[in-house]
Amino acid sequence: MQQKTQCFFEAEIYQTGINGCIDVPTEITEKMVTEKGRIKIKGKINGFAFQTTLMPVKNANH
Repeated sequence: MQQKTQCFFEAEIYQTGINGCIDVPTEITEKMVTEKGRIKIKGKINGFAFQTTLMPVKNANH
């Protein structure tokens, strides 16, 4: 079983195509399990809970 890690950061949401996106700071993605593909996450935006997946960006972090 994978250990859950809590990380906190602030980011601006921007749009790319039809998707809302944020850039996750490198120091946070380095703490995540090193795996290819999507990483499931849970979070809050202005107090509202959500679940989604982080998708890697070509030639960059998640």
